[in-house]
Amino acid sequence: MITRLGLLLRDGTLRVTVDGRPLVQDVAGVERRIVDHPDRSLAGDYGDLGVDDVPDRDVRAYLATDGAERAVLGCVCGMADCGPLLVRITVGPHEVRWSDVHHGFRDWDYGGFGYTFATDAYLAEVDAVDRVLRSEPNSTHLRGPW
Repeated sequence: MITRLGLLLRDGTLRVTVDGRPLVQDVAGVERRIVDHPDRSLAGDYGDLGVDDVPDRDVRAYLATDGAERAVLGCVCGMADCGPLLVRITVGPHEVRWSDVHHGFRDWDYGGFGYTFATDAYLAEVDAVDRVLRSEPNSTHLRGPW
């Protein structure tokens, strides 16, 4: 199923949405199903990415490099590498896929959880945020699907 990526840039953070829902909501639902009891309270325990966690603030290179493994959610503490949710990005002529979803430090099995996006729409969203960050390096400009 093709889904729609949304990116909201606000107050130095980059919120990822899928079909208008914050990504963290989908991830929390999956994690609540796969995590055993004592760790269940950690399900969905993520924060938005800081734009400074994106090398050189180059959103296109970060989210549209074929074969790259990238954090799409960071830790609630504000440090992306503390407790990230990672995905493998595959960019094709018609589809962009996020697969091999996993937590950076927890051994949780996400099974086949992932997303497929239409390449043109995906790159348009990524490029729109990339342009804002490049034209206004200190921007807190609002952009996104809601």
